[in-house]
Amino acid sequence: MQVLYHSDIASDNSKFDFFELCEYVRFKLINRHPHVFKSKKNKMTSSDVVDNWEEIKKDEKLKNNKDYSLVSDIPDTLPSLSYATSVIKKSKKAKIPVKYEELDFNIDAKIFDSEERLGKILFSLVNLFASKNINPELVLRNYTKKIKKKILIMEKLSKDKSISELSQIQKEKMWSSINC
Repeated sequence: MQVLYHSDIASDNSKFDFFELCEYVRFKLINRHPHVFKSKKNKMTSSDVVDNWEEIKKDEKLKNNKDYSLVSDIPDTLPSLSYATSVIKKSKKAKIPVKYEELDFNIDAKIFDSEERLGKILFSLVNLFASKNINPELVLRNYTKKIKKKILIMEKLSKDKSISELSQIQKEKMWSSINC
């Protein structure tokens, strides 16, 4: 009902009507899901689908004269663990050197070989925060915002190139030169 109501208001204001909205949604569905609507000969893995989705969104934004950003579409309102995970996944795709070695102690990923062990560590960290009367949700969100800001600055500094087009050395130099 709400879509019909808003479409009617938009139509009254000569913006768009319900049928134009339906056509726009149809086009967007087909355009963003070629693995569903295009030739079945080109089988895509789930990773290919996600990569293709990102590329299509980037092309759409560029066609509409909008700036494309790797991380700007990640909502700051996500729960902090989801927020941090999203920023990390996007940065890994572009091979941005966001590493957990930035901590004051070294983490050997090989010893964290099970979800049970990682769950214990995460629980222990939350317990540590609680003992210090610190909100881990807020701390993680604020730190993730810093990382996101750093990535956004990298995008601005890389000018007309996308971050993924830069060499790994360029990315690492840029990353270490930005202070947030």
